[in-house]
Amino acid sequence: MGLTDRLSFELTFNDYGRVIRSTDANAIYQINNIALEFDIVTHQDLARLMRQQYMGQSVVLYTCILHHTMIALNKSDVTWNIDLNIPARSLKGVLLLFEDPAPGAMGPAFGRNSEFYYSPSITKVQVTVEGIPNQLYSQGMLPYQHCDEIVKGFACKDSSTDMTTSFRNRYALWLDFRSSDDQKLHGSGRRVENALEEVTLQLDKTAEPAGPLNCYVYLVMDTQLNIGSGQLISVIF
Repeated sequence: MGLTDRLSFELTFNDYGRVIRSTDANAIYQINNIALEFDIVTHQDLARLMRQQYMGQSVVLYTCILHHTMIALNKSDVTWNIDLNIPARSLKGVLLLFEDPAPGAMGPAFGRNSEFYYSPSITKVQVTVEGIPNQLYSQGMLPYQHCDEIVKGFACKDSSTDMTTSFRNRYALWLDFRSSDDQKLHGSGRRVENALEEVTLQLDKTAEPAGPLNCYVYLVMDTQLNIGSGQLISVIF
């Protein structure tokens, strides 16, 4: 192995109350048969070359997906303001998923449809970055642009796909901060450095009957892992 540092993996599981419902105070849940799989290089010359690479200066580029926060909202509001404290050297985008926590709203108890997310009838999205407004669309993002945006980061355009039905039942709001749509290009995201004024989202929407709504915010960032002499030197987000 080319690394002298020990690799560690951290797994975080869901809260007890979101997994099991029981009147038994001693009720528990278990997760079994977790396995770690990896490839092994057995060819001696190739293994030696890889070991030498890690013992020198090496860089690993990857995409980091961070669950930033969960925000409790109200359906009856006509405007939601969301402030994100997200310093990043290359912010690829922000993903918002909406969940109706009402019993049965997203499937029967213990049978929730994990492919369904609520559409809150957003009519306009305005993005301010480091105090400068209208950073993605000069007049704000409108509903007809939502599908085109999320296709950039998560799908391939396919004329046979019914995007209207899919977007109604599996709604997600994607704000793309990249300067290029090339999925293989690393470092094309937006640089965000100002610690005081970073990213502010204003979501205008159609008023609905009052009720709670959970908004899950995910940040997608280009990340760089720097390795030297077989050891981790730094991680740059």
